[in-house]
Amino acid sequence: MAPLDVGERMSPYHRPTSLQEALGLLASSRLCIAAGCTDLFAATGARALSGPVLDITAIAALRGIKPEGDDIRIGATTTWADILRADLPPGFHMLKQAAREVGRAIGFKLAEILKLQRG
Repeated sequence: MAPLDVGERMSPYHRPTSLQEALGLLASSRLCIAAGCTDLFAATGARALSGPVLDITAIAALRGIKPEGDDIRIGATTTWADILRADLPPGFHMLKQAAREVGRAIGFKLAEILKLQRG
């Protein structure tokens, strides 16, 4: 998959749909892996990622919550909403609480943006 043409302001951006395609891109280039970026942007204060980006959010195999033996696998692109909807054991209560807090913070921020746009 060729990188999207995003002009001069942004570095190359790749959004593969398979794990094999993503691994091929990683083998041939040094890329910043992005999977939603909720925490990344908050931690860095950046408005954009620097350098070439590999957005893995379109890889279905990396999303979801599945039991694997005695463990529970949470995929790299699983959303906070997915975590809230999941039937998880009591030991995951704090993770669900964190998901609620992230959702609340995003909701407040969105309301602020909409209020500014409406004037």
